Amino acid sequence: MDTLTHVLSGALSGRCLSSRVKKTSTKAFILVGAGAALFPDLDIVMKFVSDEFYLLNHRGFSHSFFFIPIFAILLSAFFAFLFTKSKWFKNGWVEAGASFKNVFNGI
Repeated sequence: MDTLTHVLSGALSGRCLSSRVKKTSTKAFILVGAGAALFPDLDIVMKFVSDEFYLLNHRGFSHSFFFIPIFAILLSAFFAFLFTKSKWFKNGWVEAGASFKNVFNGI
């Protein structure tokens, strides 16, 4: 999958799951889904080193099953911080509070 497909599938998954939870806006689910789907492909920054380095190391640790729980914890902490501390996301994004536990469990 290319990066755009990753982001769109994550956003769509977030949109589908948002109907199950009434305390959180759909926008928050879409943002978290898109961010989580995009995260493994952030290894594209290796292209700045060289195209060959990127091709040899793409789909390495960022695409491994071992790092999925680690990435889930990191992303949950990031989005919990973003939803609670950022001025941009305070108005109507997450009504129930965006603690780490709520974001990790699907808001």
